[in-house]
Amino acid sequence: MLPKAKNKLFNSLSHKKFRDELNLFTAEGDKLVTDLLGHFDCKYLVAEQKWIDNLTANKYSFIDQAEIIIADSKEEIKKISTLNTPSPVFAVFTQPKHKTTRDISSSSQMILALDTIQDPGNMGTIIRTADWFGIKDIICSYATADVFNPKVVQSSMGAIANVNISYCELKSTISELKKERWHVYGTLLNGKNIYKSQPDKTKAILIMGNEGKGISEPLIEMIDTPLLIPSSGNPISDSMNVAIATAITLSEFFRN
Repeated sequence: MLPKAKNKLFNSLSHKKFRDELNLFTAEGDKLVTDLLGHFDCKYLVAEQKWIDNLTANKYSFIDQAEIIIADSKEEIKKISTLNTPSPVFAVFTQPKHKTTRDISSSSQMILALDTIQDPGNMGTIIRTADWFGIKDIICSYATADVFNPKVVQSSMGAIANVNISYCELKSTISELKKERWHVYGTLLNGKNIYKSQPDKTKAILIMGNEGKGISEPLIEMIDTPLLIPSSGNPISDSMNVAIATAITLSEFFRN
C-alpha cells in the first residue's frame, strides 16, 4: 500500500523545483528502470510483487539500499505515474553530479551543445541519439529542457546513464573550449551543404538550436563552420525537427 506522504513526494517530483531541492528524479517502465539500476542510486522503488520476484540476482543487488514499496496493482502505481498507461514499476533515483567543463575537455572527442531545446521529447531523443553515436558529453543552455524531466527520462530510453549532461552559460563555456582549439560547428540556413563538407569529429563542438528560433545570435558568432542540411524540392515546412536534424548531422560526422 502506498502511504499518502510518499504519494505526495513522488507526485512532487514531476516539478523541476522539487527535483532540484530533493536532488531526485523518477523513471517508469520495466526496461528503463532495469537499465538505470546500477548506474544511479535507487532511493525508492514502487513495484508489484511479481516484478520484484522477476529481478535477476545481479539487478536485485542494486536495490538493497532502496526503500521498496509493494503496490497491490498497476492502478495503485497510476496515482503517481506520469504515463497514460502505468507500468508495473516506478523508481526514484538520486541525481548524479555533473562534470566540469575542464573534465569534459580532457575526456571528450566531440561535444554536443544544445541552445534552448525546449520540448522534452526532442531533448530525450537527442540524448538517445548522442548515446548511439558514442558522444559522452552534452552541454546545455540554462533554458534547455531539464534532463530529469520525466518525459526526457522516458524518451531517452536509458541513455542518460551513458551521457553526461551539464547546464552552463553556453557562450562563455564554448569560448573557453575554443581557446583549447575546439572547432565549433552549427546548423544554419546559410551554411555549407553538410553532404559536401566532410565535418571532422575530432575536438568538435556541434551546436543545435531552439525548435522555433534556431541558434541564438551570440552563439552564431562562435561558429567556425556553419552547416546546412539541404532540402529536396520545395518543402511546405520551413524547418526540420531538431532531434531529426541532430541525428542527420551526427551521422555525417561519423560517416567521415
